[in-house]
Amino acid sequence: MTFDEFKKDGNAQRKFFIVASVLAVGIGWLWFGGESRRAGPMVMVRKPPAVVVKAPAPAAVAPAPPVAVPVAAVVTPPVPAVAAAPPPPDPLANVAKTFVGTWAGRATVNQAPDSRVCDMGIEVKRQDKDKTAPPFDVFVNLNCTFQNGRTSPHRDETSFVLSGEAHDTVVPFITLETVSGIGVKESAFHCAMTSMHISSFGDLGRISGKWSEEGGASCKGGEIVMQRKRWF
Repeated sequence: MTFDEFKKDGNAQRKFFIVASVLAVGIGWLWFGGESRRAGPMVMVRKPPAVVVKAPAPAAVAPAPPVAVPVAAVVTPPVPAVAAAPPPPDPLANVAKTFVGTWAGRATVNQAPDSRVCDMGIEVKRQDKDKTAPPFDVFVNLNCTFQNGRTSPHRDETSFVLSGEAHDTVVPFITLETVSGIGVKESAFHCAMTSMHISSFGDLGRISGKWSEEGGASCKGGEIVMQRKRWF
């Protein structure tokens, strides 16, 4: 086909342009595509995401320990000591103070013809061991010289143990009963003391001892005022 015929044939022009376009695309691909293969595979580079630096979170602050509030010490006031109850008053204290100790005296007792001169020594003691027994014991030494008209003067010495109760009255006294006697059988007249009553005598520290007896006709008892002594 000549050039003139080509210009007149529209189909031929269209075909030419289609072929030319295909050739142009092919050549371009070969050229540019080959350069790309020689340069290596195309790597798609992605822009890394922006790194957002966050400010560090504030460190957790531990709560401050509770402040111990000083508690005032509770001072317990001392319990006052309860004094022991005083012992009850001693009802016999005055009697004991008056009589406890040793006493001695001399007197003429009985009337003629049975008169006699007697020396008496006594020891008054308070006992607190036996609660069932009387609280006072008295130990008596009695020395008497009989001066009657029937016999010559004769001295008898006897001893007795008595016990009894005290009475704290205006004039304190102790009533006593004989517990035992020594020397009665051996004496000439066998006078045995059976009881005694001792009482305070005046304000000069003296006591009176009055006793009863049993035995012969000359055993009529008697009374002697005594003073405090260290010994008989």
